[in-house]
Amino acid sequence: MLKPLRTLALYWRRWRQLDEEQPLADLLLRARPEDPWYKRVNWLLDLVQWLYAEPADAASRAARDARKTRRLNLLLGHLERDELLRERVAGTMQSLLGEADGLELLCSTGLPREPALASEVIDTLVGMLLPTTPVHRDLQSLFGAVFPDRELARWVERMDDDALLRLRDLLFTPEMLARYRRNGEDALIYLATVISAIGLSPDVRSRLVQRSPRALPFRKLENAIGGLLAAEEEGRTEAIQVVNNALFESHAAILDAYRHLNDHGVSITLVYHLERMHALLKRIEALLALLFPSANRSTGVAAFIGDLVRSHHLRVGIGGLLRRNTALLARKMVEHNAEHGEHYIARDDAEYRGMFRAALGGGVLTAFTTWFKFIILSAHLPKFLEGLGASMNYGFSFVAIQLTGTALATKQPAMTGPVLAGKLESIHNPGGLRGLLDEVTDLMRSQSAAVFGNIMGVVPMMLVICALVHWFTGHPVIDAAKATKTLEGYSIIGPTPLYAAFTGMLLWASSLFAGFADNWFALHYLSEAIAWNRTLHAVVGEKSARRIADFLQHNFSGFAANLSLGLLLGMIPAIADFMGLPLDIRHVTLSSGSAAAAVMTLGPQVMLTGPFWLAVAGIASMALLNVGVSFILAFSVALNARNVREGTRRRIYRALAMRLARSPWAFILPQARRERKIVHDFSPDDTTRFMR
Repeated sequence: MLKPLRTLALYWRRWRQLDEEQPLADLLLRARPEDPWYKRVNWLLDLVQWLYAEPADAASRAARDARKTRRLNLLLGHLERDELLRERVAGTMQSLLGEADGLELLCSTGLPREPALASEVIDTLVGMLLPTTPVHRDLQSLFGAVFPDRELARWVERMDDDALLRLRDLLFTPEMLARYRRNGEDALIYLATVISAIGLSPDVRSRLVQRSPRALPFRKLENAIGGLLAAEEEGRTEAIQVVNNALFESHAAILDAYRHLNDHGVSITLVYHLERMHALLKRIEALLALLFPSANRSTGVAAFIGDLVRSHHLRVGIGGLLRRNTALLARKMVEHNAEHGEHYIARDDAEYRGMFRAALGGGVLTAFTTWFKFIILSAHLPKFLEGLGASMNYGFSFVAIQLTGTALATKQPAMTGPVLAGKLESIHNPGGLRGLLDEVTDLMRSQSAAVFGNIMGVVPMMLVICALVHWFTGHPVIDAAKATKTLEGYSIIGPTPLYAAFTGMLLWASSLFAGFADNWFALHYLSEAIAWNRTLHAVVGEKSARRIADFLQHNFSGFAANLSLGLLLGMIPAIADFMGLPLDIRHVTLSSGSAAAAVMTLGPQVMLTGPFWLAVAGIASMALLNVGVSFILAFSVALNARNVREGTRRRIYRALAMRLARSPWAFILPQARRERKIVHDFSPDDTTRFMR
């Protein structure tokens, strides 16, 4: 019994000693060129750990860099004073670098390697989970272990020339330097060949202006690099210029492909290919500047290594990899929502009244949705079928609202948030902040009109439906027990606000489906495919086929948003119930209709009771949270997609708070022209103060 405990205690002491700093003299004496590879690697990593060791009270970055520099000079000075020890340490390091293959370091470190984003993500995840011990004799794995922190890039770049020369003499022999130069030239050939292969693929080539394989700049780059490596000293300047021209044309071709994506839909796979080509081109430029320095392009070894360190740590992070390859799709989806969100903003009294009327019609249609919901619940179906029925009910109802031109208030914020983010591009222009605040005010007032219209449409219509059902069948839409439970379930004292906030998240998620569907529709040229379909031409005629294509082009994303929202609202409660999770949906318009049905069953006297008014307060919280949460999420995603800085966001929030304090009713009700001028007109001093 005691022996296992003593063993565990021994292991624990050894673990604690890993972070203890070993004396430099002891470390240097452990250097043995004849040791196996793994022992020499572990010795090097111990030496690196001593070099990077920081005090317990971590100082500023500059102080940490200065400490590393002092330790490096101490190491080099110690070796220069002891020739035998220097020979031993240099032999160990040179044996590692001599046995390792430098080609992969130059071709792969910090660069995407897999043919697709999914395999790149998997490869990155595997690299994060597996041990990082450099067991293979290649510099790429050893490089990541020697430079474990991205901050080291800055320290390496600021290293003085004297220290670099002393390190070079310690690490390399002339023969090794010549071999690594050949590795660099081989890396140029490899990188150019990979770029040419990707550029010749149908996915990339079909997005380029020039599509002939013989005329592609990527092929020119491959040939130009081959010509540069074969050129004599006197013809090298001209060969470098040819390579530079091919590089410029290659970058321009990639920009053409990005423009095509912006116009015709974004493919994450294609974005990954373009990002990979761009990274490979940047590596070629860095290698050219290192191997063939010229007047307009020259990179030192320190700058090149610093760039390798940054690229390595940028690649090993899964978050950065996904952000880089999905940023264009996110921006495309945001722009789609902004385009469709413009007509949801009422900017004058006439548009305010139009929004109210549209929302009134949406409320009337939602009353029938609520009635069908009670019919489905009364059937006591299995939970899955009940959720599926509710999803179909909601989805078809939302599609009907879309096709009739009416409005549902809670679907608007996820679309209108990106509209505001689009206004941020002119925030620093004169009057830009005031224009943004006016847009926010108009938007909030539009949401108020939509919410009021929905409630004033659904409640009376639901009362009419309940009266007609009772007249024809002799039974209420819901019984007394269900009505009481409905009002209690909407009480603000309880989980109603949480459920309402969660529903706001689902409303925002449906806008993502809309943006994705719109991008997918454009990416696959479905509008043209439908308009030119010979079968449709034979059945309905060419003009009708064109009208069908136009109809789907304008409504496809709306169908996706509405059907996905219906699926989310209907299935999530059923799934949550199956998993035993206390999760439900609280939608302001649907809940208002349900509450009206409950009042119709229990009688008007229930309006004098506490549960009724708690339910009214709960419905008010639903309106606020459904609209607010979906808008905040959509606005935040739009800000991130447009790379709006944190400082600019804070200035906007402060200015918005001041506008709200000065005229809160402007965010809810339409105003007279005189009052609107008072609210909207800002002096230059006000604008300057807001922008601080």
